[in-house]
Amino acid sequence: NLELPFRDESFDAVLSLAVVHHFATTERRVGAIRELARILRIGGRVIITVWAMEQRHRRFESQDVLIPWQPPRSKNAAASDEDDDDDFLPPYHAYTEDSTNSSRSAGDGDSSSLSSSSPGE
Repeated sequence: NLELPFRDESFDAVLSLAVVHHFATTERRVGAIRELARILRIGGRVIITVWAMEQRHRRFESQDVLIPWQPPRSKNAAASDEDDDDDFLPPYHAYTEDSTNSSRSAGDGDSSSLSSSSPGE
């Protein structure tokens, strides 16, 4: 369910930090963005960050990848006491400039004020 528990046009600003790229399909990603737009007041601002496929420090084999993740470990826990089975592979969709533009144009509203940029660029 992609419905957020807020009334239409409830917020002056909406943040979605490292969330949208976890949805498995384009339809669900676009649905999530539309839901953000629904709760945003007219003239409000939205910031959406996603993983970019074009990165200097990491190469992805495809746009849809599983990236190993391990929960943070306690500073006091001995490495030998930790269980490596805690690792899991959350799905990520790494956006290209083209896929960002496709998602942007899939919305119903005016996207002329939206721009994409990579951190540090």
